[in-house]
Amino acid sequence: MSRHVVATVDEIPSGGRKLVRLAGREIAVFRTGDRYHAMQDRCPHEGASLCRGRLVGLATSPAPGRYAVERQGEILRCPWHGWEFDITTGQSLCDPERVRVRSYPATVVAGQAVVPGPYVAETYKVEVENEYIVLDLDAPDTIGVTVARRWRPCEGVVALDLAPEEGAVLPAFEPGAHIDLHVAPGLVRPYSLCGDPDDRSAYRIAVLREEPSRGGSAAVHDRLRDGDHLRIGRPKNHFRMAAGQRRAVLIAGGIGITPLMAMAHGLLRAGTPFALHYAARCVERAPFLEQLQSGPIGAHLRTYFGGRAGCDPFDPRSVLDGSGDAHIYVCGPGRLIDDVLETARTLGIPEDRLHTERFSAHVDKTGTPFTVTAARSGISAEVPSDRTIAEVLAGLGVEVPLSCEQGVCGICLTGVVAGRPDHRDQCQSESEKAAGTRIAVCCSRSSTPHLTLDL
Repeated sequence: MSRHVVATVDEIPSGGRKLVRLAGREIAVFRTGDRYHAMQDRCPHEGASLCRGRLVGLATSPAPGRYAVERQGEILRCPWHGWEFDITTGQSLCDPERVRVRSYPATVVAGQAVVPGPYVAETYKVEVENEYIVLDLDAPDTIGVTVARRWRPCEGVVALDLAPEEGAVLPAFEPGAHIDLHVAPGLVRPYSLCGDPDDRSAYRIAVLREEPSRGGSAAVHDRLRDGDHLRIGRPKNHFRMAAGQRRAVLIAGGIGITPLMAMAHGLLRAGTPFALHYAARCVERAPFLEQLQSGPIGAHLRTYFGGRAGCDPFDPRSVLDGSGDAHIYVCGPGRLIDDVLETARTLGIPEDRLHTERFSAHVDKTGTPFTVTAARSGISAEVPSDRTIAEVLAGLGVEVPLSCEQGVCGICLTGVVAGRPDHRDQCQSESEKAAGTRIAVCCSRSSTPHLTLDL
């Protein structure tokens, strides 16, 4: 645990707030009357700066479909979509009528559909000592886990079952979610959760050994053993399943089976009709094949092995033709994803029914120089043709979280205040790119001479 003096009591008036950066985190410290609260400054759903929102009071008796809120003035309204957060717990307090962006999975509370709080902001302990406001970072944004089991589901792949530390409970996750695995100091890599979302005894991930490796996969394969202690990030989801879908088509290539396994479990439990199409180079390179074939998902499974005599090759047209109103989910090598998307568009399948996740991408990060400004710090600098926004800002002391550095994982997505991004990432949808409200600073550039970011 680390303790930090962040302000004097006179610096933050009642109803005010102060933004601080500690241990690589941006934290907003709020004051309501004589009470102080601290919460991460990024909305956990769209990444907007919560410090730019405003404190509001809510009635003590909730309207239908709302959570009961007994306090006044301790609710923060996000400036991006209007969602409200209890700043003492970080819990979102939203209902479907107020959601103005897109559909999200909902639960039923008192007969009303309520958008749940997988959207929970990290909160921190605040104390007042001798007229100073002291912040304790004893609520980390990572979770301690132990490698309960290390095994090989196929050639070239290592699977890890990550159990919580004694007495802890792993957070719930939605199908399609991933975690950031802290493999070593400064080495963080995202991996999809491929277990049953209803089983929170352990998180399961699978890691393909990449050649050449940038460090992550080699470390997992060569160093990690049963009993090792690690830290992971809380589950995030950039590959979320559509709400209210009538049926689904899941298409996996090789290690791309990992997020689709969790989706298949969710679809089975919901009783939603689906088919799982699984393509791999050969049987020996198909992770979890035996487990899939022998379990309840096997009845929905069709396999394609390019190097096996007598096997049908994977043909996107034969899979997608006649898919009707199904939502399509595809994960795997870039060529497979591109073939599926091209075929789907040729068949007239709407973009809002096409969902993809890429684990890697070859991206051109070069381009015309431009000026980037960090709005909150006022720092400006030129981004030359051969450097990324993240590299330039880091050199000036403005750091953003990075992981894949290929525009795939979405960890570095940053709010855009002014200017038009030149998107190079693979983690945002076409509609999100068109909106231009966020940019992947690890790879994307600017289409305008100046770009101002919410940093």
